[in-house]
Amino acid sequence: MEIATTDALSLPPSAAGSRVALLGRGDGDYDSVEQTVTVPPWTRVLEVSGVQCFTTVEDEEYVFDEFWIYIESADDGEDVVEASNLDASVAPCTWTSFELTPASYAGEQIRFVVEVSMDENGETLFAVDDLALTAYP
Repeated sequence: MEIATTDALSLPPSAAGSRVALLGRGDGDYDSVEQTVTVPPWTRVLEVSGVQCFTTVEDEEYVFDEFWIYIESADDGEDVVEASNLDASVAPCTWTSFELTPASYAGEQIRFVVEVSMDENGETLFAVDDLALTAYP
C-alpha cells in the first residue's frame, strides 16, 4: 500500500483531500492493511464508508485484479466491498462514494481488512480515501 497525492498518481482530486491510499498497481502485487477493533456493545448499526477510484489497462473481460474490504469476527466474516478490474474504468477514473451497513457485530472484536491481489499482467489501480468504520447506537 502506498499513500500518495492525487497529482503524483495522475488521479482527479478526491473531495476528501489530495492524499489517498493506493493498493495494487504493480504486477503480481498483494497488498493488505488491517486493523483489529472492538465494536462498542451499544452498536445497532455499523457503517463502512469512503470514496473509491479504480482504473485499469486490462482490456479483456476477465477478472485479473481483485479488491476487497471485509470484516472478520471470531464467528463470522463478510465481504463489504468486492471489486475487480471489470469495475474499473480507463483513466481518468471518477471518485465514487460508498456507504454500506454490514452486521452490527455489537460487542465483538473484529478485523477490518482492505486487500488487493493483482495478476502478473496489466495494471489496475485501486485508490481509496476517507475510509471509515463508524458505530451508531
